Amino acid sequence: MASARLAGVAMVATLLSAGSAHLALAQTDENAEQGGDQQQMQDNMPGMMGGRQHGMMGRMAMRGQMMKIMFAIADTNGDGALSFDEVMAVHKRIFDAIDANKDGKVTLEEMQMFLQGP
Repeated sequence: MASARLAGVAMVATLLSAGSAHLALAQTDENAEQGGDQQQMQDNMPGMMGGRQHGMMGRMAMRGQMMKIMFAIADTNGDGALSFDEVMAVHKRIFDAIDANKDGKVTLEEMQMFLQGP
């Protein structure tokens, strides 16, 4: 049972990492479309919201908040912990969302389409 929980936690961590990478890529694409002007302005601004260091700290805090939100969504019974069944339910929803043709299999193309978004 402990190894099943460990495997479930590892899968959630992998999916969360993939989701974070997808968000980072989306932000990078958006920044590139804007010519990088917004990030350049932030990097040159002093104070709490500006500057390279402060911007990074803000993104890390946001990532932590997103993790808390995703955990709360996955913790369907609200006990403050993720059961194996709760983890598997998350995986099922993600799998079903990626499986575009609903054949019970996820291909590399379906994964790429899912990560690229609409």
